[in-house]
Amino acid sequence: MAPTHEHQLPPTSVHSKEETRFSSVATRARLEVTTGMATQYRDVAEELKALINQGNYPNGTQLPAEDKLAVQYGVSRPTLRLALEQLQNEGLLDKRHGSGNFVRWPAERLIYPGTALMPNGHDLNTDVSTTETTADASVAALLEITEGDKVIAYTYLARRGTRPRSLTQSYVPARLAALISPNRPLHPWAHDIRLQLTESGVQLASSTERLVARMPTSSEARTLQISPRGTVLVVARTFNDISGRVVEASAVVLPGQCAEAIYTTHFRLGSEERDSPARTAVTRSKPAPSRSQPDRERQGDTA
Repeated sequence: MAPTHEHQLPPTSVHSKEETRFSSVATRARLEVTTGMATQYRDVAEELKALINQGNYPNGTQLPAEDKLAVQYGVSRPTLRLALEQLQNEGLLDKRHGSGNFVRWPAERLIYPGTALMPNGHDLNTDVSTTETTADASVAALLEITEGDKVIAYTYLARRGTRPRSLTQSYVPARLAALISPNRPLHPWAHDIRLQLTESGVQLASSTERLVARMPTSSEARTLQISPRGTVLVVARTFNDISGRVVEASAVVLPGQCAEAIYTTHFRLGSEERDSPARTAVTRSKPAPSRSQPDRERQGDTA
């Protein structure tokens, strides 16, 4: 009699199916926990926001400690921290390390008015540091110079009170460094550099500004004291002289939760367009002479 062979699945295959089943269950459990946490922290954030808007927590007051809030809302501390972080990103809370969370309502705004209006209209205290360095690939591309060329880097940190509000990194080719004095009054967005260049005879022909919203780098988050999962508004600028060379390039980094950029364009009208409204106003301000009906009809036809 021929031997019979029992066909059985290898034990490893059976174990693989079991492992797959348990892995699937664990994955679903993690997703449920994550989804539940997401729903919970948004609910807590909305409740806290409503209390702030209603004045239960006035501007400048400190919220209860995180462990007390977690118990009050019946959530874990990680979930509560997500809720608080959302309010920080919306500009409703200031998190002061070692002190707690403080209400900022109405939300404080920082307005960037563009290069045309940059000399005035700010209430920021500014510190600047200067470093002579060599241009890496990104800086060389901005200044349209060769990588490795010498540049002067200026770092401006602007504060409102003790709170950091903007970080500006400005680069100038080393050949222009002698035109810039560190003893001049500072501007939070490095306008003083452009002003000194023009006063020294550099004739500016054009400027380009590009706005980008992104997450902050770890260094930017630490310096501006914002959440690394928040957003920043970056204004990248370049200034060209009449020969087309870039004389300064900079990036202004503003916390996204409290910043807005405003640009105003003034249109130059032609002489006829400019004079016509004035003539109309004068004509309307004087009583019209008495005319016959045909004259008035002809006047209406030619108006």
